[in-house]
Amino acid sequence: EDLVADGLSSSFKDCGYLVEFDVMQDENYKGVTSRGITWQLKDDVLPADYASQIGAKIQAIEDAIKKGDFAAYSKLIDIPSFIDQWFVVELAMNREYTEPRSLYSYYNGGTDKLHAGPVWDFDRGTFQNPTNAQQMGSSRVKSYDAFLSASSKVSKSGGYKENQQPCLWYPLLMNDPEFVRMVKSRWSALYPHLLAVTDEIVRLGAENALSWEYDSTMWPGTAKALNAGYPSGFSDFAGDENLTSYDAVIQNLIECYLARLDGMNTLIRGQKLPIFSGNGMPHNELAAQIARQARILGEETNFAVVFAAMGVKNDVARFFIKSFEESGVLSNVALFLSLADEPSIERMITPRTALTLAEYLAYDKGMHVLVIMTDMANYCESLREISTQRGEIPSRKGYPGYLYSNLAEIYERSGMIEGCKGSITQLPILTMPNDDITHPIPDLSGYITEGQIVFDREMHGKSLYPPVAGLPSLSRLMKDGIGEGMTRKDHPHLSSQLFASYSYVKDVRNLASVIGEEELTPLDKRYMEFGEKFEREFVNQGMTSNRTIEETLDLGWDCLRLLPREELHRVTEEELVEYYDSREGIGD
Repeated sequence: EDLVADGLSSSFKDCGYLVEFDVMQDENYKGVTSRGITWQLKDDVLPADYASQIGAKIQAIEDAIKKGDFAAYSKLIDIPSFIDQWFVVELAMNREYTEPRSLYSYYNGGTDKLHAGPVWDFDRGTFQNPTNAQQMGSSRVKSYDAFLSASSKVSKSGGYKENQQPCLWYPLLMNDPEFVRMVKSRWSALYPHLLAVTDEIVRLGAENALSWEYDSTMWPGTAKALNAGYPSGFSDFAGDENLTSYDAVIQNLIECYLARLDGMNTLIRGQKLPIFSGNGMPHNELAAQIARQARILGEETNFAVVFAAMGVKNDVARFFIKSFEESGVLSNVALFLSLADEPSIERMITPRTALTLAEYLAYDKGMHVLVIMTDMANYCESLREISTQRGEIPSRKGYPGYLYSNLAEIYERSGMIEGCKGSITQLPILTMPNDDITHPIPDLSGYITEGQIVFDREMHGKSLYPPVAGLPSLSRLMKDGIGEGMTRKDHPHLSSQLFASYSYVKDVRNLASVIGEEELTPLDKRYMEFGEKFEREFVNQGMTSNRTIEETLDLGWDCLRLLPREELHRVTEEELVEYYDSREGIGD
């Protein structure tokens, strides 16, 4: 517009373009893709041929996505921004992108990729209510319903089909394993930060409380009264018009947001959840303890453990056998041992042989099987050795280029099959070379599995067992296996509160290392006390102790009583009354 006003000319590649995906199509330059996606340009003074070129670029994006050609469409769209946009609209349950309507993207120039954003129009149907949030899951992307909520009721009832227009191209993108891998990786990186959003909601809510009071005085009409004039069944409001106070609106916003997030870390049936450990840390002890104590909560069922050890020394093998014999569970464990002095090819066969037995027990005999495999790092070293002997071209750190697909062949042999009673849950254990989580083995494993449990050397140095680092550890499927009817009704909110509070402890400890602990505020000192108790009593568990899930949840509440009541934003008032106030503690 400035160029036209100045009487200057420009080329297509020199201009920036704001693209709006909107069913209303109320701009001059607009079009429809072959899949039915409606788009328009927010600029009325562009040359008509510029708009035609933008339309061709948008159609080229859709064609590449429909073909599942990641290499092609990754050159046409900025994938990180599209992933982040999906997180935002899904977490907020924003109805605008389902049609789509007012969903914006932009080109910085005619030769640029299409970037998603800026986020717009959060006035219609966002954060409807916590019940809807829990039921929705990621229902709009049917092929990836394991993300956020695999048990989504809406998803199981049908979701969106491939040939439908809603949700832009996301239903197609979620059929591409490479795109899904990037979504999972990004979610893992963002998750600790997303937990802090509710604190920001509380802060902004307090800042805007006075404005709300002035507004309601000046304009006393409510959204509910305004809505009364619309036709019957009109539902263009988010649901806040039915709430009785400003505080109720803020609480509703928090509850809806939390209902869209995962909890902390729970291994559920059919999942694959690796343990990332390091040399000298007690991963063998934990593997033996899990094999001794694992069970299906609340069920009397056929349960078995298949244990596969690859490249372990003789003393480690004897440790496992003795542990199982002394605890009396050896009759319930199938043990596969490939010792360190055995040939590399045997280590390659060991996990596959173990999983073949697990599949027989699960799908032919109807048993629920936990498969523990240690150490996957030894397996990968054998794979590298054999690849080198074959003269294959090496990839990262000398590992073969097919390391990802080879690991996927093993990790993906878990889950449940429709019509079969049994299930396979995997718990692979790998030692990270030099504690490097970006090493190819843990890096590629994280892309395939549904989370990870990460050991922390600093916690191990404090003699804490198991030395689990709470923040980088997560289970993406936890929400589907916890809560009322499965563990306990307070489990989801309690785990979220513990995660958030412990995250703040890390910040306080960093601050204390700079200014000194004596300079901390009284509240920060209480967080320091909480952090010590959380690590010493909640995370720390003896090698022979066997806490029930109820005992663990009660211990979590004991830790939270070290914090003031007003600091607990992720649990409901009913849960505070039942669990926080019911026992004598330090809490206010």
